[in-house]
Amino acid sequence: QDAFFGDLWHLKIATLGGQEGPSLQHGCWRRVETSGIGPGERAHHDGCVIGNQYLMIHGGLRPQGYRDNDTFLLDLHHEPPRWSEISPGRVQSPARPVARFHHSFTPLRDHRRVMLFGGHDRTISAITNLAVFDMSFMHSAAEASATWELLPDV
Repeated sequence: QDAFFGDLWHLKIATLGGQEGPSLQHGCWRRVETSGIGPGERAHHDGCVIGNQYLMIHGGLRPQGYRDNDTFLLDLHHEPPRWSEISPGRVQSPARPVARFHHSFTPLRDHRRVMLFGGHDRTISAITNLAVFDMSFMHSAAEASATWELLPDV
């Protein structure tokens, strides 16, 4: 039976041992309680951390069977961490990339942009386009001024 989850967990890893000798890594999981309306249950989505301040989640497969193209930020500096949806326009808006899952989602060095590539669409056909999500004009997760730059197929 397929199961979809909408929970969030944090893994803290501690390294024990000497500088020259063998080391042991120990991990401790804890569930993260958040505020705001988050991305909800999904699978095969992608996420990344931007500038040690935000966890960004994009797209994925929803329990109802459809693929999504929404984008959420979790402000890690807020107590408790707070979700905000920052997707421009409506679901079928040309301002958003095609809904997808199995894609890559990589933060760029400037800590203000994220690159989205590939994945599969609703027919499980390969997607070969590239999009860049730009947060340069955002001062907080509550601002909806981030934009997608949609690039042609590669």
